[in-house]
Amino acid sequence: MMLWDERRKGTGARARASLLLGATVALLLGACGGDGVDPDQPTVRLDVVSGDQVAATGQIAPEPLVVRVVSVADGGPVADAVVMWAVEQGEGARTIPASSNTDTLGLASTLLDVGALAGDYVVSASTADAGSDASITVRAFSSAPVLTSLNPASASVGQSVTITGTGFSDQAADNAVFFGVNRATVTSATTTQVVAIVPPCMASGDVDVTVRLGQLVSNALTASITGDPGATIQLAVGESQTLTTAGALDCLSLPGAAGEEFLVIVHNDADDALGEMPYRLTGQVDAPATLVAGPSLSVDGQAGPVLPVAAESFHDSFERGLRERERELIRGVPMARPLESPGAPGVRSSVVGGMADFQVFNRDGGFTTVTAEVVLTSAHAILYQDLSAPAGGFTAQDFADFAAEFDDPIFDADVAAFGNVSDVDLNGRVIILFTPVVNLFTPPGSDGFVAGFFFGLDLTTGAGSNEAEIFYSVVPDPNGDFGDARTRDRILEVVPPVLAHELQHMINFNERVFVRNASELETLWLGEGLAHAAESVVAREFAARGNSARALDFKVDNLARARRYLQTPGDVRLVADVGEGSLAERGAGWMFVEYLRGHFGGDQILRDLTSTTASGTANVTLQTGDTWPRLLRGWLVANYADEAPELLPGGPADVRDSYPLLDLRADFQGLGLNYPLMPTPRAFADFVTSGELPSSAGAYLRFDAGGGAPTLRLRLTDQAGVPLGAGAEPAISVLRLR
Repeated sequence: MMLWDERRKGTGARARASLLLGATVALLLGACGGDGVDPDQPTVRLDVVSGDQVAATGQIAPEPLVVRVVSVADGGPVADAVVMWAVEQGEGARTIPASSNTDTLGLASTLLDVGALAGDYVVSASTADAGSDASITVRAFSSAPVLTSLNPASASVGQSVTITGTGFSDQAADNAVFFGVNRATVTSATTTQVVAIVPPCMASGDVDVTVRLGQLVSNALTASITGDPGATIQLAVGESQTLTTAGALDCLSLPGAAGEEFLVIVHNDADDALGEMPYRLTGQVDAPATLVAGPSLSVDGQAGPVLPVAAESFHDSFERGLRERERELIRGVPMARPLESPGAPGVRSSVVGGMADFQVFNRDGGFTTVTAEVVLTSAHAILYQDLSAPAGGFTAQDFADFAAEFDDPIFDADVAAFGNVSDVDLNGRVIILFTPVVNLFTPPGSDGFVAGFFFGLDLTTGAGSNEAEIFYSVVPDPNGDFGDARTRDRILEVVPPVLAHELQHMINFNERVFVRNASELETLWLGEGLAHAAESVVAREFAARGNSARALDFKVDNLARARRYLQTPGDVRLVADVGEGSLAERGAGWMFVEYLRGHFGGDQILRDLTSTTASGTANVTLQTGDTWPRLLRGWLVANYADEAPELLPGGPADVRDSYPLLDLRADFQGLGLNYPLMPTPRAFADFVTSGELPSSAGAYLRFDAGGGAPTLRLRLTDQAGVPLGAGAEPAISVLRLR
């Protein structure tokens, strides 16, 4: 389903922006129901995500308490579940709030207002239909430690230092020891002594040593440290390097020669649709410097024109929910099979003037029965119009023009790139049904509107299926009889690009389910990436024919979505397969598919990714023969390095750091826009920055040595300053720009 942005009228170059809302949609099927479910068995499970921590009495614990509610059946997240929080141990404490609802990732959180007494506070999380509660423990202390001595007071990186004082925890992990901004590893602890190892990546010189118990921070003692710069990255202009091992991420150094600039990308290589990687990046130089704190490594924005695009809306969650349910189609509902012959009962007329009834999915989640008339039959389409369509709609010539564009280039280009369309009704064509039932999906006054959709249920024998390949479209409604007014010119402009997108979903269904009997549909993120690529396939065909205006109509939405991604790439999960979805996620998915197209055989990789039973990252690695971390790394670097002005004319040294068949910078320039990914250069200076990276996401930072600077040491840890654990898949990529 597509949402169109009415605010884009008159923005030039026939510009229009759509918000994809449903490529393939499905209905609430019997397979999703509760038949056969034992009411005495738990249907969901509570998993602790984070929250065990150290805090100060009488204060709110510094970190939220977070749990995830997942389905016992498939391990997927459960949204809108009510989680109740209760303090099971510890007097005077309370949770804020006492209950919270899970988000689309199944996450719910609360804060703990700690009581006045030191000790352990145990909080339970519970929800209906779960077999057991989840427990989180917060250890509270009433006073900060007091430091009296360091032994030795002068030490080197990797050497143990004994810190003597009072008020320490006798649990080593509770005591957070910092040498400046770097957290040390504590090897042992009593209430009067803590032994810590001087952390890596320290600059030489005097540094403050402190011990923290949650929010409680001790006094500082001075230690004289002999630093270790770690491995220095030596790159020529245009060269890049990726570091993934724990030792390398503990300390890497950028040389500060005059005129050198570096792009640094912190990325999470995991492909988990639910994963997050909390991280902390510290930078230090040997020369005295002022510590600069930053909230995250997100891309700095820039002023300038903004590519108009529809805002996120309720349609996003609506589409994602329907797409999720579509996965049940091939699990519990028989597929439609071709009729015995074209003349058999049930075959709808293709003769102009012929009538047929259809069940059309409606805004209430049910079906509306409509009677429609054949208005035109072309090589690849039968155009029906609902008899209840308002007056003032399409002319006979409009229908002819619409069908001609669908036949060539939309149908021909999509089929050539992705594969074949099924033909369960043996009419050799796709039915395009224009009905005001689609108009009614959009509430009056919305920023955008639902332009059309392909209904995956129609290729099954489930209740409500029309057992035919059908695309449902809005109709012109100049007087607003079925919601806001829609002109014929507007519909003719916006619906064909939607149809190109939806046709890919129709092809994908056929190639996976009917041809190869796949047990699962494609993941949401890759399925949408391929469908958005179909828009680009048609755009390129129009461009090849010299019709640049129509080509722009088919590609401008992808550029709008890509811009959303490039503005905040560190916030966007490439492998988003749950939740409401966003324009930025769709933009990332399209860009990644275009990156693959450039490196793995052009349109052939589009067909390979479509014509398979594999899904998601497994599909990508199977068709490319490459590993996910390597593909992700190349794509993340290419998002900046491709056609980067700093690297011209030679470009990046490694072709994998580019888009061979796409020039996004030129596309944005053609629209009068700056390239969105423009991290502000930072000087070589001490800094601390932190955030959370979703799976398969990267955050960008740029460093400029100016006229010459000391070596900049970088260290990547979790947010507490502890080396990232075995479950994380962190990496840092460095590209030399100058």
